[in-house]
Amino acid sequence: MIGTYLKDLRKRQNIKVVELAKSVQVSQPYISNIENEKRYPTKELFFKIILSIAELSPINYDVYFELDLSDEKKEEIYVPDTLPEFWEKYSSRILEELNERLDDDEGEIRSLEDFSDYVSSWNLEDMSVFPEYTEFLDSKYGVNGYGEHLNHEDYSSYPDSEYVKGMVVDYWYQRFLTEFVEYFEDSSIIDGISKAEYTEIMLNTLTDQELEIYSAVKALQHKTGTFDRYRFKELDKTKLTDLNIIDDPEVIHKLTLDGKSLSSTDIVALQNTINGIRYNR
Repeated sequence: MIGTYLKDLRKRQNIKVVELAKSVQVSQPYISNIENEKRYPTKELFFKIILSIAELSPINYDVYFELDLSDEKKEEIYVPDTLPEFWEKYSSRILEELNERLDDDEGEIRSLEDFSDYVSSWNLEDMSVFPEYTEFLDSKYGVNGYGEHLNHEDYSSYPDSEYVKGMVVDYWYQRFLTEFVEYFEDSSIIDGISKAEYTEIMLNTLTDQELEIYSAVKALQHKTGTFDRYRFKELDKTKLTDLNIIDDPEVIHKLTLDGKSLSSTDIVALQNTINGIRYNR
């Protein structure tokens, strides 16, 4: 059931398997095997997938309005609209320099109308040839507080893009986990059965690994319905395991993959595969 949920979620968010696999840092076939329920994800991997889908999900209109991101967006400017105020404040500083640039067949710029005609096709980048124009915009909107042709789906349209991204990722994270819990607790699909009875039936169909994931999600849920962020285990690189454990039968039985113990044959195959990659043979 969890694999099906993750697959439906990824497709709904228009994320390709290869994109998700790269974000989670596992192989594409591994993600496909999880989605097709040929493998069960560990608790850690489940939350990595959820978080990666959240990070890859877009700022659609629902997100934009629910998070009031219009307040976080840069000021969208249209160059012609800024020219009167700019000219009023800086004309004395730019007239001499600007007229020196003109070709002989170009008339001298004397007024706002002349200046507006001269830069009529210029965009924000073109106008940056005037240091005074950048100074003018920075003083009016703040450094990096403005832009041209802004798109609410583009993080570069927000001055503090990392802050906005954090808000968006958390929005999707909360939504995904809420949906996940409802997936197991929505008794409305069966008439005459209580929520508790439905949940009990659903949980009895889960494998031990799936039950562990469901329990981990529930442990993060507050009474308000929101979820804490899952804390991933920090990798302790000082604890190393030598793959020559083939010589220690007792250790072999303690190694598992997808809940199944590795055999001595599995260990030998793993050693050979890694050596083949390492030594290109």
